[in-house]
Amino acid sequence: MGNAAGASPRSRTVPGTASRSGLAGAAASKTRLRAATVAIWLLVLASIVLLPDAFVRWFLPKDLVAAAAVAVASVAVARGRLPRAFVLASLGAGVLVLVAVLLSAAPGAQLWGRWPRYEGLITLPVYFGAVWAGARLLGP
Repeated sequence: MGNAAGASPRSRTVPGTASRSGLAGAAASKTRLRAATVAIWLLVLASIVLLPDAFVRWFLPKDLVAAAAVAVASVAVARGRLPRAFVLASLGAGVLVLVAVLLSAAPGAQLWGRWPRYEGLITLPVYFGAVWAGARLLGP
């Protein structure tokens, strides 16, 4: 479907980059594309990183690298986003988990997690951030 003047329809562009032109826009776009590549590689690295000879060498280094990847992904070029239904389901699950934690016999241990995994308030937001970063960087 064209307009009355016969011009081609507007192509889809990443929000915030359509009005940029010239060298400054090209450099910014290239930097944002490079940030996307770095974020994806950091997410891959997060699955194998460890801290040798540490007491809890597994979860904190992985969470730290994954959190850095999410931070880098937040400035990268967006190719997609999480479906609204997934976000709403995640929020509902988060509220349900919070109520369960507060009503449990040991809320502190439930909230932070227990040794050696600590998959509580430290790790779960990083997992959600990794899903968000994957949807943002890899698209539909």
